[in-house]
Amino acid sequence: MRDTMESLCHLWKLMDSSEVEKRQFSKVISILISPEEGITSAGVLSQETIEKMEAEVERLTELKTKRLKEIVTKRRAELEDICKNAHIEPDLSTAPEQTNALIDSGTIDPSELLANIESQIVKAKEESLSRKDIMDRINKWIAACDEEAWLEEYNQDSKRYSSGRGAHVNLRRAEKARILVTKIPAMMDNLINRTFAWENARNKPFLYDGGRLVSVLEEYRLNRKQKEEEKRRYRVSDCLPNHHYWLKNNMAYSGLNITFFICRIRRNWRASYLQRKKRFLAPNQAQRERAA
Repeated sequence: MRDTMESLCHLWKLMDSSEVEKRQFSKVISILISPEEGITSAGVLSQETIEKMEAEVERLTELKTKRLKEIVTKRRAELEDICKNAHIEPDLSTAPEQTNALIDSGTIDPSELLANIESQIVKAKEESLSRKDIMDRINKWIAACDEEAWLEEYNQDSKRYSSGRGAHVNLRRAEKARILVTKIPAMMDNLINRTFAWENARNKPFLYDGGRLVSVLEEYRLNRKQKEEEKRRYRVSDCLPNHHYWLKNNMAYSGLNITFFICRIRRNWRASYLQRKKRFLAPNQAQRERAA
């Protein structure tokens, strides 16, 4: 009798039975945790309850193989959801494409497959918990990068200081974004140090969507450094006199030799000067001719 009750409880868990289905066998659950002499006591179990229990075991056994594929798929989806939130790769050995084929061919025991997925879910939850501190810092870093990108677009908007609707809101956001952007280098250094500590403690790389996080951060830091250097060079060149800066840009655009370009400017200036001089002297010369 106890074996039948244990089989029923195992099938309930395996088939993910609802509380409504379990409610009619509440006495069975209480007996299962009772001592052995409690089961043999008179009036504890009726014949009708025993027959219902045996019929339920038989029904669930028949449905087990049919519904097990759905349960495996459900548990696998739960595993993938945990891994997605933690940005880790799920185990490919229990991928739906493989598990469905194994169940249909009868190559693997469905109960064993489900137990394997349950074990992977436990490991994924533990992994997700150990990554929580770093993941929170990653999200803050990504949010800061988004604000930096928004700030660059905002600074290029020529109408950002207009009195239009919402301008003051964007102005306040820009002020906060400028403060946040200055913290990005420190955020990255702290994130890299914590990631190294996590890797050293577990003797494995910290992967983010299949790639090592430290490599991604180092690449971003290098690109950011190059971008800052480009901005610095631009600011230095922007400090030159406007005509020199205009001359430099036009030289780069036209591909002309600097000496030739300056000579051409001088020739144009001299021609313009002679034309102005001629227009200025023409009336005086006409007056002298009339006077003569």
